[in-house]
Amino acid sequence: MASGSLLLSGFLLRPELDWKILAILLWCNFSGVFLIYRLNDCIDQDADLKFNLSYFFSYRLHQFVVAQFILLAIPAAFYYLDFFTLKILASSAMAGTIYSLSFKLNGKLFRIKNVFLLKNTLIGIVWGALILIGSGDLKHPILISLFIFTSVQVVIGSLIRDVPDLEKDRMSGVKSLPVVLGLKNTFSFMYVVNFLSIFIGYLCDWHPVMVAVITGAVLWRFINIAFLQKNTKSVLWGQQINLLTCFLIALIILMYRIYEFT
Repeated sequence: MASGSLLLSGFLLRPELDWKILAILLWCNFSGVFLIYRLNDCIDQDADLKFNLSYFFSYRLHQFVVAQFILLAIPAAFYYLDFFTLKILASSAMAGTIYSLSFKLNGKLFRIKNVFLLKNTLIGIVWGALILIGSGDLKHPILISLFIFTSVQVVIGSLIRDVPDLEKDRMSGVKSLPVVLGLKNTFSFMYVVNFLSIFIGYLCDWHPVMVAVITGAVLWRFINIAFLQKNTKSVLWGQQINLLTCFLIALIILMYRIYEFT
């Protein structure tokens, strides 16, 4: 729902809404998100790339989703989507796949997700790119600002998800922000970044829609961080409320588009 919401946010900023395009985008997005996150789940820290992929394809559901993605979704995307959308979509898929895999470098296993802040930054950019994929171009005046703002908010969201995993990441050698800086400094960092994200509105001369998105999302995020700080193991504040930030952004843009039509 979260990734689909960001796609919808970009799509709603198109001058003409072709629902067939949205259906294909959501189809590719669902398949891609499912495969990337399931691949990530199947990765074993002590296994090499060959073993990881063999284990991944041992699931019939994974085989089915890959087959329909290659034989149906990708041809449909090439037929109906423009080059700009395909380029961003392919780049995001490659980045997401590389993020999930493990590689042997100098005899040691290496994963991008284990590198300090690189994981969070990559997640933010890839999820923020869903705005651009949905939009199909960069013509709307708030698109760049919305992409940057969403990326920053997703970075905060990924840090929020790192909070409950502190002990697990520490044992696995993952250099997450909570592991490196501790919980107190991590929460301070999130508060500061969330506040500074307000000024992204300057990039589009404080367009009314962007102001509404920033106001809603930043206030939502402050509440999210504050309640998680009180209970760092909370699934509600660490996951559900966290992911609903993307839905909130889509809802605000949807309300703007409805107002525009009336």
